[in-house]
Amino acid sequence: MTKVFLFGLLGGVVAGIFAIVGNSQTLTVLAIGLVLASIEVMVLTKMADGFTPLVIPVLTINGILLSAPFLWNEFQDAAHQQETITMIFPAQTGEYLIDAAVIGIVFSAAFTVGAILAGPRRVNISLAQLQDSFRVPNGILVGVGYGGILLEIYGYQGSLLQGRYLESQGPDWAVKLSQGLAPFAILALCIVAAKQTRWRTLAVAGVGLWFAILFGRSTRLLAGLPAMIVLGASLGAGRAIRTRPLVIAAVATVFLLQVALLGRFNLDGVGIIALGEQLSGGAEELSYSSSALKAALGNVWFSAPQTVQVANRPIASELLWSSLNPMPGVLTNWDEIQVTQRLNAVTPYNGLGELRAHGWVTLALVAAFMGFSLSLSNRVASSLRGAHGTAALILVLAIVGLFSVTVLQYNLRTNIRLVWYALFLVAAIWFFQRIFSRKRAESARRGDWSA
Repeated sequence: MTKVFLFGLLGGVVAGIFAIVGNSQTLTVLAIGLVLASIEVMVLTKMADGFTPLVIPVLTINGILLSAPFLWNEFQDAAHQQETITMIFPAQTGEYLIDAAVIGIVFSAAFTVGAILAGPRRVNISLAQLQDSFRVPNGILVGVGYGGILLEIYGYQGSLLQGRYLESQGPDWAVKLSQGLAPFAILALCIVAAKQTRWRTLAVAGVGLWFAILFGRSTRLLAGLPAMIVLGASLGAGRAIRTRPLVIAAVATVFLLQVALLGRFNLDGVGIIALGEQLSGGAEELSYSSSALKAALGNVWFSAPQTVQVANRPIASELLWSSLNPMPGVLTNWDEIQVTQRLNAVTPYNGLGELRAHGWVTLALVAAFMGFSLSLSNRVASSLRGAHGTAALILVLAIVGLFSVTVLQYNLRTNIRLVWYALFLVAAIWFFQRIFSRKRAESARRGDWSA
C-alpha cells in the first residue's frame, strides 16, 4: 500500500499544480481527493499492520467519483450507442460532477475516522486456509447449491420464465433470502465441479441452472459468474489462480454484463423464454469492441451523475430512520416506501446521494458509523482462531467488497443492511466459537476429550 500512497500523493500534487496554473475547480477537487484518499489508505494500512478490507471502499468511491468528471461523458456516449446502461443520464460537465466527487471525499474521510476509532486489523488469508474453511462434504456443498436454486424458483416462480424486470411472483422473504444466498450457492457448486468426485456431474449441471436463472432475471450477478467459477476451481482443485483464467473471466464478464443489461430493455420483458428469444433473434449490441468495454465501465461510472441527482432530491427525514432500521422490511414501513426511493423503474436512489440529501452532518455521522461497524467486525473476526476465524474474515472481506459497490448504486437501506449483516454474523461466529471452546475445555477437564 506504500506504492498506492506515494502514487496518489504524487498525483494529488501534480493535480494541485495544474489547478493553480489553470485556476481549475475540477483539478482542485481532484488534488484534495487524491491527497486525502492516499493519507486514509496509508493510515488504515499502518494501523492494521498490513492489508485491511477497510481500504476497499476508500479506493473504490474515490477512484470512481474523482475520475468521473474526466471519464463519464466518454463512457456515457458508448453506453448510449450500446443501449446497455441501466439509466442513460444526459452528458454532464465536469463542474456538475464535482458535487459527486466532494460527496465521495467527505464520505471516505468520515468512514476512515470511524474505522480508525474501532481499530482496523489486517487480512492475510492463504489458499490453504481457504481450503480448510471450505472443507465441507461435497454432498453438503451440492445441497447448498441446489437449495439456492429451489429458493430462486420459489421466490420468482413464473417470472423466471417470462415477466417484467424486478418482478417476483413468490414471497418477498424468499426473494431476498435467495439474493443473499446466490453467490455462496454458486461458489459451492463451482468448488465441487472442479473436483474428481461422483458429485461433479450434478455440480456442473447446477452451475448451468444458475446461469439460466441469472440470465432470466437479467441481473448483473450474471457478470460475476466467471469470477466465481475461477475462484471455485482454485478452491476445489487446490491450485493458485493463474493469469489465463483471469483474462478469460475478464472478457466473459464484459460480455455477460452486456447480456444482463441488454435484457432489461427487451420489449417482451425478462425471463428465460423472453430473453432466449431475444438472443436467438440476434443481438447486434453484443460485442467485444472497445465501445462495449466503455459501455460496461459506464455502468459503474454512472454512479457519479446518479449521486448528484439523488442528492438534489427532497427526501423526508423520517425515511432516513426507515433505511437505518435493522429490522426486516415487513416489520417497518420500508415495503411501502421503497417504490418512492427510485430514479426510475430500474434505477434506485444510491446510498451516497441519499445521505447527502439528508445533509452533510448526516452524511458524515452515518459514514463514520459504517466505518466503525465494519472495522469492528474486521477486528472481532481477526481475533477468532482456526477455521472460524478464516470464515469470519472471508465473510467480512466479501461484505466490505459488496458494500463498496452498493453504496454507489443502491438504496441506503441495502448498504446499511450489509453493515448489520457483518456485525450480526461475525458476532454469531464469535459466540459459536466461545460456546464450542467452553464445551471442549469442560470435556478436557472431565478427561473424556482427546486432542
